[in-house]
Amino acid sequence: MAERFLSFKTTCDRVGLSRATIYRWQELGKFPQTIPLGEKRVAFRESEIDAWMNARIEAPARRDERRQRAQQVRAAT
Repeated sequence: MAERFLSFKTTCDRVGLSRATIYRWQELGKFPQTIPLGEKRVAFRESEIDAWMNARIEAPARRDERRQRAQQVRAAT
């Protein structure tokens, strides 16, 4: 399947974040970087946005697993 580009506006709508938050998170390395398409136009790779969203969805489950392991270790000592 061919890669698709998403505009900044489409990306904001899709992930539910403002431009300012996306810019800030990009600077912190917490959000995918844009791809320059022209002199005044940038876009995001759809696959990177999808992967970022999936990682955010899975993060609470991983936190719960770590919390349960830590409780088991504390209970065993």
